[in-house]
Amino acid sequence: MSFPAGGGDRRRGGTRPGAGDYAGGDGAVVAEVERWWRAGDLLANCALTELLGRAGVKGEGLDDVGGLRRGLRAAVHDGGVRAELVEWCAIVAERRGGRDDRNPRLWLADVTEHLSRPFGAGAVAGEVLEELRRAVTAADAALAAARPQPEMVHPDDEMLTLLDNYSRARARVLRH
Repeated sequence: MSFPAGGGDRRRGGTRPGAGDYAGGDGAVVAEVERWWRAGDLLANCALTELLGRAGVKGEGLDDVGGLRRGLRAAVHDGGVRAELVEWCAIVAERRGGRDDRNPRLWLADVTEHLSRPFGAGAVAGEVLEELRRAVTAADAALAAARPQPEMVHPDDEMLTLLDNYSRARARVLRH
């Protein structure tokens, strides 16, 4: 299994985790896979779905954490699958530079909608504007943290549209 890497794991001095890093057993592997799955790396998660499919886990339900956890618990007992899952974690950790920041594609539209909603009803109260400015600050920080991630380094049209829409909503909040 492989997909494009995007750097080393800075927290581990650039080393990739191996089987010994998951000495906590199957539960530790399941937890680590969930951690990287939640980051929302679409390419990596597609590879994980394929891996689990080869292991006999059906694709239905793998889009939520409960379904993923059930599938992983069923598959991780097979030593070969467990080794592939450990390798998958290592590849994703390397690809994402050891950072599990969530893919902005998963949350940016919601933030943009949150920032835009109050302006449709006329004047916006001062305390609402303050809350919106705090939301802008948090979103800006999350976007800055996600800057080195693959989906931000090489954005597709959908990501560029999300960023453009956020920028417009952000500007509207900061203008007031």
